[in-house]
Amino acid sequence: MTLADATVVFFTGPVFSALFASWMLGEPYGKFDRVASVVCLLGITLVVKPQGQLGWGAAAALVGAMSGALAYCVVRKVGRSVHSMVHVVYFGALSFVGSAIMMFLVQVPRMPSTGSEWLLMTAVGVFAFIGQVMLNRGLQLAPTGPATLMRNLDVVFAFILGITLFGEIPNWPGILGALVIISCTVAMGLHKWSNVVRVQ
Repeated sequence: MTLADATVVFFTGPVFSALFASWMLGEPYGKFDRVASVVCLLGITLVVKPQGQLGWGAAAALVGAMSGALAYCVVRKVGRSVHSMVHVVYFGALSFVGSAIMMFLVQVPRMPSTGSEWLLMTAVGVFAFIGQVMLNRGLQLAPTGPATLMRNLDVVFAFILGITLFGEIPNWPGILGALVIISCTVAMGLHKWSNVVRVQ
């Protein structure tokens, strides 16, 4: 899959977050959320099916979306009682162990061999660390609506970087599917936010 398509499928996370939050946090999952979830799944079909990419790429992105949704719910369940860095430490430790195991299972292990490869790997680690810290802090502090809007900027950046760095030109079904998914996730976030504001 292209960078943009994989990112778009991954950003179905808010749909799973709403579903898991109703179970883990007791948050409402009403008719609006159910309809938006179904429409979002149609958006996934538009992104994935035209290229016939209903294989490992799409499956990995969907599993990532569900796993991320569970992680977000856990962060919100814990709340502000735990510093955001605690989440990052556990995330990093488990990622290190899991990645080390998978590295030996799915490929021949290879260390970076040039200065540029070491620089790229270091950049991945640094930016992932910063992103995780800011994401956890944002989940603890920001209202659901604005947080959802900010998170969807990732899709915009994925399209831009995919075109500029990898020459991946998106097709119209993919763009339409991306718009459907983003619209549904933003609508769900704003709907939840409006309900919270109304109760307050």
